[in-house]
Amino acid sequence: MFKKDLLLSSSHDLAIIDFDLQLTSDQQAVAQRVKQALLLFKGEWFLDRDLGVPYYEDILGTKNSIDTVRGVFVNAIRAVDGVKDLIEFNIEFDDATRTLGIKLTIIDDLKVAKIDLKAEEIYNASYPNTATGYSLDGIADYNGIRLSATYSSVTAQVSAINYTTIPEGSEVLIENTNNILLFPQEITVNNEQCNSIVLEVIDNTLPEYTIIINNIEYTYTKEQTDFVSDIAEGLKLLIAVNTSLSVTRAESILNVTSVDYLSLFACFATEEIGINSCATNVDLIAKEPGAIAIPEKSVTIIQTPIAGWISVSNQTAGLTGRDLETDIELRARRIKSIKFSGSGTVEAMRARLLNITGVTSVKILLNNKKIF
Repeated sequence: MFKKDLLLSSSHDLAIIDFDLQLTSDQQAVAQRVKQALLLFKGEWFLDRDLGVPYYEDILGTKNSIDTVRGVFVNAIRAVDGVKDLIEFNIEFDDATRTLGIKLTIIDDLKVAKIDLKAEEIYNASYPNTATGYSLDGIADYNGIRLSATYSSVTAQVSAINYTTIPEGSEVLIENTNNILLFPQEITVNNEQCNSIVLEVIDNTLPEYTIIINNIEYTYTKEQTDFVSDIAEGLKLLIAVNTSLSVTRAESILNVTSVDYLSLFACFATEEIGINSCATNVDLIAKEPGAIAIPEKSVTIIQTPIAGWISVSNQTAGLTGRDLETDIELRARRIKSIKFSGSGTVEAMRARLLNITGVTSVKILLNNKKIF
């Protein structure tokens, strides 16, 4: 009994007519299965697994016979659901055009069916220089799959009121673009791990004022006539001795920042010194994959308003992601990988030698004489 299949288009996608999927006819289903069986072999009947090249391409005198190719085809066709027998099979390879013509006659559940598989369609889907899309992916499995698109990323600085939590998935925007960056995980901005902190001397009634940074105490003893700005200046001069920190003052407000923005510090203060805000680093990742540029100081727009979140910026440019590897790029990389895969060819040896640091030129003499 025949089983109907979903009809495929000439490009091997689902055939959709008037927004609806189509079913094959009875015999059309078997023919379609035969074609797909051959295409989905990922070029195994053409590719030499050891050398990674088509059977019909000479490598140091190695060439597989037409019988080898024929046998793989015949076995694949006989295994197709609905094929009862293969009574005629003709295969012809044209060396000049590198095309393969296939004609076959099978017996299915209804009658004899003649199938003519177009030479270019079958052969090109199995040859790395002409295959495209998923067919090329299949062939490249022998030497390395297509490189996927990757995501751009950047280390940004986030400023917020102390102990503000920014949830996973929060969004920021790259200036002058529609490209969004995401927080890959939740973070809490706080004075225990920050690269910048804004402190304010609130009152001048205490005899001493202490700021503790990474367990080092900076204590200022108040003069009788000191205002809050004088106390802030005294603390600034004490902290400035630490060369890993930069400290500035505006009236009674101190801004303490790591010279190296990647270095975090812990900062605590005695009463009458308030913590206005903190900043820390966060690794952001692009929402979409691809080669999205993230220039220096371009990550400035908060897309997800969070109470307490003040600002975002990036001191350095981000790491640009990669677009999905094109067919042309994959073919070029495949050819290169064959040469580096230890196939035993002269070109492989030459490629490996040229890859040695300091080697600029290689000449290999091939001895074709038998020694045993």
